[in-house]
Amino acid sequence: MTKSKIIDCPNCGCELKLDALKPESKIEKSHDSKPYVPIAKIQNDIDIDVNTEERRSFEMRKVELQEKINAIEKDIVNSCQNDQSREMPWHKVIPPAMNRYRGQLYSGENLWLLWRKCIENNYSQNKWATFHQWSRLGAKVRKGEKSTLIKIFIPRDNPEQQVIEDKSFEHKEKDVNGFFVGYFSVFNAEQVTDWYEDTDQTTIWDSPSGSPYEPIDKLIKKLEVSIREKGDRAEYKIGEDLINMPEKKSFIDTPKRTGDDAYYSLLLQELIHWTGHFSRCNRIGRNNLTGESGLVFEKMIAEMGGAMLSSYFHNHVEVRMENKRFIDSWKKIINHDIRYLYHAQNQALSAITWIFRKPNVFPFVLKEKPFYPMTDVQIAELQKIVG
Repeated sequence: MTKSKIIDCPNCGCELKLDALKPESKIEKSHDSKPYVPIAKIQNDIDIDVNTEERRSFEMRKVELQEKINAIEKDIVNSCQNDQSREMPWHKVIPPAMNRYRGQLYSGENLWLLWRKCIENNYSQNKWATFHQWSRLGAKVRKGEKSTLIKIFIPRDNPEQQVIEDKSFEHKEKDVNGFFVGYFSVFNAEQVTDWYEDTDQTTIWDSPSGSPYEPIDKLIKKLEVSIREKGDRAEYKIGEDLINMPEKKSFIDTPKRTGDDAYYSLLLQELIHWTGHFSRCNRIGRNNLTGESGLVFEKMIAEMGGAMLSSYFHNHVEVRMENKRFIDSWKKIINHDIRYLYHAQNQALSAITWIFRKPNVFPFVLKEKPFYPMTDVQIAELQKIVG
């Protein structure tokens, strides 16, 4: 039902409050020259006008959304064209965006869009939900707050597609390549009232002792990760299912970071590699990538996932010297087709979700992140790009 409308009576010109009349009622005739007009017809005409305006407004927002996404992707690609820099777009990040109601991390374009929105508005939390979802959590969106439009691609055969039926869903478009395209308007946690949580993404691992590394050690212990300190190389050995690290004392301080920062930054990257084991995310088997292309792509997932994990611990992200040749390949891949960035990002988020779900570190249920492997065509193309 639309809101009350004051209209001019088509029969006599007087003002009428439309919803005060029953649809089947007729307006009392005062001019013989004008025919009777049923209220139902007037209501129908106004509904069409209102829906047209709403649709026009949505189309404008959709265009603006795509322009923002295009600008973000252009910035990412441009940053990858600097041959002198060893920094990648994910080296300066905040914890990944999360839908607080569904307990799931956003991915794809939405991850970068909501990251940027947090930075622009100085939000301390990267938690989001729709108006109705916040309401179900007992919160209220503050009057005058502006929403952020996002779009979600949902496979038609995915059991999670019931999200499309959510009443907070704004618009649905015809499926594209087997996907529904749904549009949602979301609000940040700092745009609502009457909602409190004991912890957020950046404080969940705060240490009572004040040590920035104690929470990482605690996480490693809860995950029961086998770590061996030997030699001068950090690597995950899948045959032995253990992470090999150089001795902590071999990492020295620099003007930009401490030796401990460097040690734990590399450890978190290797922890992402560790999740690729068949008993965990089984990423290595499911990706069906071998040779140099498989190594390059797995390194990209670990670098990205390690940087995201580091943001939870306020930890410095170490750009590994030995990854120089991989960074050149990553830039080449992203310049060729940014969708490979989204594939690596999805799998990095799947790994992070697995890491956090295992010991139940959040004060709410964190939903499993779907894993989307690449198609045979994409794999073949990637192998050509890497060479």
